Amino acid sequence: MKLVRPYFLAAAAFFLATPAFAQTQTLQTQWRQSETPHFKFFYEGRALPSGLSIGFERLHGKLRLHLGLLAPWIGKEKINVYLYQTEASYKAGEFKPPSWSKGVSRYQTRTVVLYEDKDQEVFFQTAVHEMTHLLFTGFFREKNSDAPRWLEEGIAMLMEDLAGADEKNAPWLSYMKRKNSWTPQALGAFMGSEPKESASSKEAGDWYVQAYSIGRFLFNRGKLPFKVFCDKLRSGESETKAFWSAYRYKDAQALQTAWLDWLKQQQK
Repeated sequence: MKLVRPYFLAAAAFFLATPAFAQTQTLQTQWRQSETPHFKFFYEGRALPSGLSIGFERLHGKLRLHLGLLAPWIGKEKINVYLYQTEASYKAGEFKPPSWSKGVSRYQTRTVVLYEDKDQEVFFQTAVHEMTHLLFTGFFREKNSDAPRWLEEGIAMLMEDLAGADEKNAPWLSYMKRKNSWTPQALGAFMGSEPKESASSKEAGDWYVQAYSIGRFLFNRGKLPFKVFCDKLRSGESETKAFWSAYRYKDAQALQTAWLDWLKQQQK
């Protein structure tokens, strides 16, 4: 999930950093600090978990490969990673994350906030999901715009799969391919919707896997058309016009026909 509220407390931590620790005037957390070529880590524990630095650099390579056109800064500026030692300290911490979240991102200071998880696969899925939000939100906010919810969530989930160890059997791809496991909505209605708090787990799951499926379908058409699509949306074009500009689909119905044909092939 993404958070776009100002967060001056996080920025203060950067400016008050010392060689061994970083601490703000208003926080109880005392942060140890470490850096890699593309990240600044602020961590609560005694040491970074084994393999974390290498894992993040691998994720960075995936993000740069797939989404670098949306975020040319990613090769020049480091991403700040705040890592709490426990879920409890994360929830009680200065970033004030939603209680149900596993991570948050703050695009203004290129920051993601996470907590340690013994399941490294789940941890890195969360990390790349939040970093995708970071890139997407930053890209659209450059023009004071917002990405459609379905698009941003869909691509964040796609990056979870692409950054995994086994892309062919990745979780979201496997879910999408299972026939009768979810029910697609008509795209015209779907693109204007968001999962409601009152939604059942089946309804929420259907929404997210459809966002993933459409995002994957569009992304598979090539990086340049996808960049054009995002550029047009960011400039204020309607989704219908952006579909035409980037992919030559005249409307949501034309996209739906092509997408469902592709989905049937994927589910064979």
